[in-house]
Order: sequence, then structure tokens, then C-alpha cells
Amino acid sequence: MKIDTFLENLGIADHPGLRIERRLMGYENFTFGCRITLCRPSARHLAHELAHASQFGPKHFKRRARQYGFNFKMRTVTVVDTICDEPNTAHATVRELETFAFQAHLLELAGVRVNHARYFRRAALIMTNHMPDWYAVPGESEAERFKWCVQKAKALYARTPAAVVLDRLKGWLDETARHLATQPLAA
Repeated sequence: MKIDTFLENLGIADHPGLRIERRLMGYENFTFGCRITLCRPSARHLAHELAHASQFGPKHFKRRARQYGFNFKMRTVTVVDTICDEPNTAHATVRELETFAFQAHLLELAGVRVNHARYFRRAALIMTNHMPDWYAVPGESEAERFKWCVQKAKALYARTPAAVVLDRLKGWLDETARHLATQPLAA
């Protein structure tokens, strides 16, 4: 699905708080990117960034939205003058799994068919291979942690209705519009 169609189908294309940049990766300067790594811009990648905003929700906008991007919290330590992530819990992975669950809702609300089995397996694979708190995920082996992530993502998807996901996203965009309205215009 094209990015413009995705946004139209969600009913947020003309929202004053929505800023997107097709070449941007992630979220920066209150703008949602449409890419991950060197991939082409896509509605799926944009949906993931929008899902982060929804997952945080409008009441956490002031704590989680920064000029540099989303404010993700992670325990850190300093080792030989280098700051390193050292999480005590699997909270970061659970947050990402919930983001994947919200992303699935946003994609479906826009009319994209999502194969849940494949989608949540892919999310679990990403979590077990790339998250710094992987060792805190329940399970004694990689296979057990993978299985736990799949089940957790499915449960998080089932727990939150799609309408709530979209409402929270629109609330975040409302907060963004309010914030941007208070900023001085660039010269």
C-alpha cells in the first residue's frame, strides 16, 4: 500500500500534527520516518513509528517526544568511559512487542491484510536478535524466548482494541500540533 493511501485510510493524512519524511529513519524533530536501515520508504515502516506514538500515548507526549526522537528509557552503566545499555528487565522488549501489536492494528485499520502467524514470528525474531534486554526475556533457550515473544505479542494485540490504538495515535498527533504551535517559526 502506498504511504499516502495508508494515511488517508487511517483518517490522519490532513492532521495538523502529522509530519512525515519519506527518507527519514525513525522519529526525529516531531516527524515520522518511513524507512528502516537502507530499505525503501514504506507504509509498514511508517506504521511502526506511528505505533510507537500510539503505544506511548498522548499523556506521555511531554516525556517521550524529543527533538532527537522518541525518548526510550533504558538502564545504562559506564564501562571504561563508554556508556552501555544494561537492562534489568525485559521491559524494552515488551514495549517493542506492544508496538508491533499496535502496528498490526494500524495496518489492518488502513486495509492491509496481516498474516498474524508470520507477522508475530517476525517480530519475535527481531526481538530475540536485536534487543539489548534479550537475556531478561523469560525462557532458558533462544527457542523458548522466541516462543514467549510470539505469545506475548499476540496477547498484546488481543488486549488493545484497534479503535483505542487509533485514538491514542490521534491524541499524540493532537499533542504534537499543540507543541508545534508554540514553537517559533524558523527563519
